[in-house]
Amino acid sequence: MAAECRNLKMACIAALIFGIVSFAAGVFYIVVAPTTTQSYVVAADGLALAYMGFQGARRINVPSNAPAIMNMCSVIVLVSFVCAAFLMLNHEKIILQVVIGGIGLVLSLLAFVLARKISNIQKSM
Repeated sequence: MAAECRNLKMACIAALIFGIVSFAAGVFYIVVAPTTTQSYVVAADGLALAYMGFQGARRINVPSNAPAIMNMCSVIVLVSFVCAAFLMLNHEKIILQVVIGGIGLVLSLLAFVLARKISNIQKSM
């Protein structure tokens, strides 16, 4: 496996682990305070990250799937950006929710950049 593919696989595995943890935190917040919408946003962000991490880590075993991973990551970056903005604009900020939104956005951007790099390398060959 090429070094770029290995880096993307590690970023996707990190996104998968963080997505599962943040989904669990979102479910915990839903159980504690079911009337706040931020808990549902945290759970949705975690679910999107876990999906991206699982699909990206599975698909990158075939390096020609990098453009498909890049397209999927671009959608998840948009979802993570909306979730992070919604979590950071709330007046009742809970620091864990802000951290989850920020790290989720960074991990999805990292996976997108690495997939784009692999895709550009393949186009140049």
